[in-house]
Amino acid sequence: MSKVHRENNFDFLRLLFSSLVIISHSFPLTGIREQEILMQVTNNQADFGGLSVKAFFIISGFLIFQSLERSRSYTDYLWKRILRLFPALLVMGIFILLVIALFLYKSDVPILENYSFLTYFPRVLSLFFLQGNIDGVFQDLPYQTINGSLWTLCYEFSMYITISILFFVKNRRWRFYFLALLFIIFFLLMNLYPAFLNKRLYSLLEMNSYNFYDLGIFFVAGALLTYVNFKATKIQKILFYVFIVIIILSVFFRFYSIAKYLFLPYIIIYFGVSSTPVINKIGTTIGDTSYGIYIYGWFVQQFLLETFQLATYPLMIFSLLITFVLGYASWHLVEKRALTYKNFFQKTQNDS
Repeated sequence: MSKVHRENNFDFLRLLFSSLVIISHSFPLTGIREQEILMQVTNNQADFGGLSVKAFFIISGFLIFQSLERSRSYTDYLWKRILRLFPALLVMGIFILLVIALFLYKSDVPILENYSFLTYFPRVLSLFFLQGNIDGVFQDLPYQTINGSLWTLCYEFSMYITISILFFVKNRRWRFYFLALLFIIFFLLMNLYPAFLNKRLYSLLEMNSYNFYDLGIFFVAGALLTYVNFKATKIQKILFYVFIVIIILSVFFRFYSIAKYLFLPYIIIYFGVSSTPVINKIGTTIGDTSYGIYIYGWFVQQFLLETFQLATYPLMIFSLLITFVLGYASWHLVEKRALTYKNFFQKTQNDS
């Protein structure tokens, strides 16, 4: 099993990709989506936002599967996942509603009589039944959505539940077979029949089958890569560079839509488990600020657009600065403290 050493590049990667999401969103939010940097470079085959989300799922699959294998009970595993997602999400939701009530609400209807305002917070916490808009907020912007980044969280949590089945499979070889089969199923459905179960998924959980299969491939690929010993031989390093070349060629010859599933996960995880001087200290220096940056980014950008009508690049710069501060505060004041309770169920079981 590929073990993650204390000094690695994962915190840097998460910070990088959360920042790239904000950079990418700056273009559609100002009405010039077609000018997004990576979209232009790849001739509309990829954008920084989509690439970053895929990278998050790859990293998450790699680390969460290892967390599952370390968990002493099923409850222990789920508790850790809940602590990682919900405390910061809860505080973010309260923060957004306060800012809206104090600075952004523009409607003749009293805010506490506005049904969309009252339902927004509980639907955010539901993960699966998100509410995009609040009447009287951001009505004159290209997007009226309050927080357009949160759509990925239901797919993330769905992957947590999907692989949790493996807690009851104690043989690592059979776990590998299950993951490999799941990867093949997701890959075939994504590329041959992406609408399969779409109506059922949407009616039950308001999820899109395309996103479920697409992001599921990357999550499961990350989990499968825990079986690779990245420190074993030089061939791992050679594969890393070969796969980068293949990804670049896939953009030029327009087969990136397939190549990304097969080669991008290895590239991300190889670099993540590596320990590069300076950037491997990101986590110990500032903490894991990426989740906070991700969940606050869109709203901060919308707030800046509504208040100051910024152009694309000023919006990018100022929103990055502000969300870095909010991400730092979220990690140190909320997320890090919540994680001190991660062994709660272990202690309870020991006490009993």
